[in-house]
Amino acid sequence: MMDLFEEKLSFLARHRISNEIVGSITAGDLFVHNQNHPYDEFGIPSTIPHHDLLEEQANQFIDWDFNQKLVPSLVLHISVGATRVQHSRKGVASRLRRLLCDYARDIKGFRYAFVQVTNPITKHIYTNKMGAQIVRTIDPTTWSWKKKNTQLFPYKDYKNGTIFNVLLELTKKENL
Repeated sequence: MMDLFEEKLSFLARHRISNEIVGSITAGDLFVHNQNHPYDEFGIPSTIPHHDLLEEQANQFIDWDFNQKLVPSLVLHISVGATRVQHSRKGVASRLRRLLCDYARDIKGFRYAFVQVTNPITKHIYTNKMGAQIVRTIDPTTWSWKKKNTQLFPYKDYKNGTIFNVLLELTKKENL
């Protein structure tokens, strides 16, 4: 996580009056992450299956869904975004994501943003408001934890819906 901050692609949103932090978003270069932490399907499993699920899906995006060679400053990987509940439904989450994507495109030269979406509101922001495309849909209830045992389904009782791999083209100014 610390290497993400060194890339200077993470932001905090502050409330103008109180100066409290009301939102945050972290992102990094997918190429750099893949170089520093290559996916190893036979590697030691994470203590939290969710981490392995997202890593496996990111690897599938790189190998199968993204039809280009991964190079530096091509794909921004947005890993986490959060907004305090008291400030939700006020546009903080949308503006924070737009600001990050504008900055990544205009200052750092990124052409795409890749996000793994687990929340319906976040999915709405990326797909409906920003024009992103869903490139893969993941049903966690059918995912087998390959790093542990192919017969282990840690999310078989998961009730919070689908996970989406989303790709946003940053070069289209009208999307942002």
